[in-house]
Amino acid sequence: MKSSRNLGPLIMQLLVVFIIFAIFYKFIIPRTSIFYSHVFYEPRIGVYLTERDVVMVSGESFRLGVRTVNKRLTFSSTDFKVAFVNKLGKVTAYQPGLAFIEVKVDGKVLRCRVRVISLNHTSLNLAVGESKRLNIKGVLLWESYKSSDPSVAEVSFLGKVVAKSPGTAVITAKARGRSIECKVTVTGKAEEAEK
Repeated sequence: MKSSRNLGPLIMQLLVVFIIFAIFYKFIIPRTSIFYSHVFYEPRIGVYLTERDVVMVSGESFRLGVRTVNKRLTFSSTDFKVAFVNKLGKVTAYQPGLAFIEVKVDGKVLRCRVRVISLNHTSLNLAVGESKRLNIKGVLLWESYKSSDPSVAEVSFLGKVVAKSPGTAVITAKARGRSIECKVTVTGKAEEAEK
């Protein structure tokens, strides 16, 4: 009797751990980069997608390929405002955010994670001494900024652009392996920066 009483709480604890793991595996992990960057979860045999995790800049398009032969495919997006997909698998990025492109084939659903990013300014007009903050929309971490000419426009690691002297410089913002440029024109007199 004592052994059966001791087993009860242990079984309950194991059951709770199993439920937590199942929820984490089903709903949390599939939204991470790790899940889409590695192939351990889906062998590359039979039917599979050519891309699993894509970072796009607003306005870009690409065709999502499916490795299969003579199969009926149905494409859909979980958020068409972020990334839209047509019936032929052409994905178009619209606004910053996260969407999943789902492909239904033979009763199976394959998913490609699409993260869309954009820069809050693609061009700036600044007077000497003025500053403006650049921000990559669609990502939270691991951004970097670089100026083609720091003597004209200097940029901090947080994206703050400071006009130093008259001229033109290009600020390159990088995130998730993608680059976006912002052209900065600096004048000697006060001008209102583009919004």
